[in-house]
Amino acid sequence: MNYFKKGVRVEIGNGHSTLFWSHKWVMDGPLSSEALTSIPGDVVNATVEEMWDTQHNWKWDKFANLLPKNILKIIMPHRLFPGEDNEDRLIWSGSSSGKMTIKSVLTAIREDTWEDADHIWKLIWRLQASQHVCFFTSLIAQDHNVPSPISREGNEDHLI
Repeated sequence: MNYFKKGVRVEIGNGHSTLFWSHKWVMDGPLSSEALTSIPGDVVNATVEEMWDTQHNWKWDKFANLLPKNILKIIMPHRLFPGEDNEDRLIWSGSSSGKMTIKSVLTAIREDTWEDADHIWKLIWRLQASQHVCFFTSLIAQDHNVPSPISREGNEDHLI
């Protein structure tokens, strides 16, 4: 699975560069996957900005009949911030800050592959150590092959 693609979404600024139906901006997938019927050609490639009326909020007449009510409720609180300085940007949905960290990527992977009963994983990430140390420690704890930090000189092992 492509965890990067799974965890990235768009944070709306002015809505100028985000496609309303095709990009992942309001949910874990594109809105097109929730459409009740075929999306009309005049709005299928519309940007989020084009579905927004700065004086009246969302242009509900262009899409409300195409989506279920629960999805419309998710869209409702979203607001656009007009202006060139407020560009849309990619963020990592795996962390509250929107920044990708080793821990948040491993969490995304863990949700699909590691067992919930693995309490040692949580302990590792509470260590007061760098993300690199926590990352390699978590790999070791999961019995993954980790490159050895040991070099061979003659017959004796030496730490690099």
